[in-house]
Amino acid sequence: MSSSYKMPKLISDFNLSNKLIEVAKLKAKPESENIKKSLKKEIIKTLVKNGISKKEAIKIASDRIEKKSLDPSFLIKFNDGKEVAVGIIKACPSLYEGEYIADPFSIEDGTQKAIVLPDGNIYSFKHGGYTIRTNTSLAHVIDRINKIQNVYSEFEALELKDEFEKILSNIEDLSKKDIKEIKTLLKIKGVIKNLDDLSVKIYSRYELSAEGKPISTDKNLEELLRKYGFEFFYDEIAKELKITHPEISESTDNDLGVAYSIIQSYAERDNFKKDIIEHLSPLLMNKFAINPLKDMVEDAIAKYDGQDYIKKLVDCLESNCSYQYKYVIVMLWLIQCVASWFHDNENCPVKSAYMKFEQVLLIQGVQGLSKTKLFSKLLDFDGMNKYFKAGAKLNPSDKDTIIQSIGFGIVELGEIDATFRKSDIAELKAFLSNTYDQVRLPYDRTASKYKRRTSFCASVNETSFLVDQTGNRRFLILSLIAILFSEVEKIDFFQLWGQIGTLYKNGTKWWLDRADNRDKLILDELEQLHNCHIKTTMIDDVVSEIDEKIKYIKSQHNFQVNQIQITQTTFSPTKILQNFGIQRPSRTEIAEFKEKMAKKGYEFNKANNLRLPSNLLN
Repeated sequence: MSSSYKMPKLISDFNLSNKLIEVAKLKAKPESENIKKSLKKEIIKTLVKNGISKKEAIKIASDRIEKKSLDPSFLIKFNDGKEVAVGIIKACPSLYEGEYIADPFSIEDGTQKAIVLPDGNIYSFKHGGYTIRTNTSLAHVIDRINKIQNVYSEFEALELKDEFEKILSNIEDLSKKDIKEIKTLLKIKGVIKNLDDLSVKIYSRYELSAEGKPISTDKNLEELLRKYGFEFFYDEIAKELKITHPEISESTDNDLGVAYSIIQSYAERDNFKKDIIEHLSPLLMNKFAINPLKDMVEDAIAKYDGQDYIKKLVDCLESNCSYQYKYVIVMLWLIQCVASWFHDNENCPVKSAYMKFEQVLLIQGVQGLSKTKLFSKLLDFDGMNKYFKAGAKLNPSDKDTIIQSIGFGIVELGEIDATFRKSDIAELKAFLSNTYDQVRLPYDRTASKYKRRTSFCASVNETSFLVDQTGNRRFLILSLIAILFSEVEKIDFFQLWGQIGTLYKNGTKWWLDRADNRDKLILDELEQLHNCHIKTTMIDDVVSEIDEKIKYIKSQHNFQVNQIQITQTTFSPTKILQNFGIQRPSRTEIAEFKEKMAKKGYEFNKANNLRLPSNLLN
């Protein structure tokens, strides 16, 4: 009978397949355990032979086999044939970072199976990839000092004779007694003639308390992260901490939570108090912040070719608005975007600038015009699209929706028709005027103030959507008939941001000023657009009808309202509204009626009633 293994047919039942795998693992386990035991005995035997106590040797062997952890005396085989002790690699990781080595647990597989990490740990590519922790210990140092001639010859061969002290300085949490013992051994062995000759102090890399334990400081946290191979930064636009580590898979759910857990475990290993993790967010935000949109604009400015890309974009927008209005409105809002991404109050190139980014570019047009698509094109290059959010549901009273909206460079407000309810509009206007956002992000203990780095835009289908005739200056309305996407696709938006960034750097403001002749014309046209898009209510119809009737009465009787020439009667707002068809007016409708009549110049008496021509309600 042939002993060769035959591949079974593809199993469609994955449960059965997994079961077979588990059975195979169970069958292989006894053999695996025997190999581990044999290897462990061999390691213990070798260590004891080299002068390590049996108790220490058993611990070292267990760490190697069970914890995938290497003691300092373990020799690592490199691709070029050299063998270097783990303690030396750990002391001087920058000398070996990125070099290929043999997997310490499978040397027979060759020297391309693992790599030295920046912190001196080892990453193996076998079995799907795993990290092997390397250590430096007092026991190893003493052992190496006892064999001092071997240590020096080893360092001399590597041209690193002076690096011996670096091994000592890499040992953490040494007591004064430990340090004294090491210095004494150094003196006995003739390495130094007296203690003053030791040029590099033996110390922990952490700042220690009087009890000899690491204290919770930003500096110590930074050292902890670097020591264990974490890469980290804070994205100012996304308001997001990003932490990577060989133990964190890119596909891991809640990768930030996993990172915090791993950091906490390493912190406890190094005798930190638990509160060290509380320094993480402030540390990364203050010292390791990145701003991809700012960097993109800086790069675009450097590569800007001088063409007018604003004109190229505006030429794609068919509208009944004047060309100058379109150009200026689009330009100002885009400059606002750049100003918000930079958010630099101290070094802002625009004189008298205040860090408000409250203008909303609002495109009005029929459904199917692809208004959202136009906004998305602004950042649709070089991975910048992740900083655009479409259809954001913003409720200024809901901190969760605020957090979901401020983590982007450009945000299109969704359901803007609903947002323009009069009860919500005051809150929205106040929110847009904020220069900072005070929120509590995930893993922060308390709420913090974050610079506003977001510009908002919106789109609406209806022609009547503004509910208030005041305070609409924030909404830069652009009524469009069509968007020529065949031409939009030809625009180099990277170059567009180069032009916008150049305008910003040259001091071009991003707001309208009525004192400026050009801006006065733009504001007049904007005001006309606001009036065209005011949403009318039943109360508006009543007020308009009252105006028309009074005009008719004036023409018939040739009198002015303030010079009473006909009989007048006092009417309550409720009676007036009922007469014009609103049979059961609500308090809100009555208040709206009084407000709009007062704006028209009508005066109410102390009883909140109106004196109007007697025949007005006939």
